[in-house]
Amino acid sequence: MEGPWVEVLRTAWVETKERAGDQRIVVDLSAVSFADSEGRTLLLKMREQGAGLMRASGFMRQILGQDGSKLDGHHSDEKGE
Repeated sequence: MEGPWVEVLRTAWVETKERAGDQRIVVDLSAVSFADSEGRTLLLKMREQGAGLMRASGFMRQILGQDGSKLDGHHSDEKGE
């Protein structure tokens, strides 16, 4: 995720967060293979604001500073079901 896609995600996050109220939002990162520094910053901010980041590849877990065994308190092999 880079360039204009970061802003697309940021807009979607803000709108979804407003509609979700107290419900937890889970983001499936299985189709994300890269994030530039702006994308990384946004994903980390989303996680700080309560988003569950699931199904990230090993590379994405490294980008997000995860230890490789868990992502957002859930096992990395969890399918988010």
